[in-house]
Amino acid sequence: MFKKTFAVAGSLAAAVLAFSPLAQAGPLSSIAFSVTGWNALTPSPNNTISSPYQQALPTNPIMTAVNLFVTGTATGLPNWYVSSSTANTFGNFVGNLGNNGWGNGTQNLWNYVGSASGSTVLSTSNFGSATLLQMTFTLANNDTMGTIVHDDGISIWNANNTSELVDSAGPTTAIGTTFNLSAGTYNLYYVEANGAPSELSFRNVTEAPEPGALALFGAGLLGCALFIGRRRRMSRSI
Repeated sequence: MFKKTFAVAGSLAAAVLAFSPLAQAGPLSSIAFSVTGWNALTPSPNNTISSPYQQALPTNPIMTAVNLFVTGTATGLPNWYVSSSTANTFGNFVGNLGNNGWGNGTQNLWNYVGSASGSTVLSTSNFGSATLLQMTFTLANNDTMGTIVHDDGISIWNANNTSELVDSAGPTTAIGTTFNLSAGTYNLYYVEANGAPSELSFRNVTEAPEPGALALFGAGLLGCALFIGRRRRMSRSI
């Protein structure tokens, strides 16, 4: 009797999980990004690690119409990488799909400006040139957290760039920076400076369950407990 009772209760709990948003929490397979890129030479005195031209910030002077070289839209978590033995071009950086490129394999749509192309060099040594990418994205539900591995700098701001939420803007070797964002629209800035290697990769990205999902899950467990209690009282009365 009790085996059957617990089997039924287990089935009810599984059903609650299956139809609850809680069951959908975990690694995200896709986030929509709107990408804008600027690329320019940074002659002296701007060719230093501390120059504003080398910072992943919305105040970077590189963000002018004459330096705009690419716009685009794409869906998926970036996993971009160019090794020091590969040409440090935008095409090599974002063009590979699968392990490198967009994690879910969605084809990207890039619109190059003027004479620019995928062969545009992201940056050169001695801070002689740099690229700044602005990636705007919206999180519709839940808190989202994870790690961004980047070489060089990144920062994350709110939609109107009045509040900086993640600050690791200066050029660096590959490091991991954690983030935890609530629902909303954000701007991610990434700067590539001082030559390859280049990297921008999202790791271990998950969504926290919404309060409503936890409430639904709790209600399901309570229902299971009441069901078990009722079956026990019925078995005792027989």
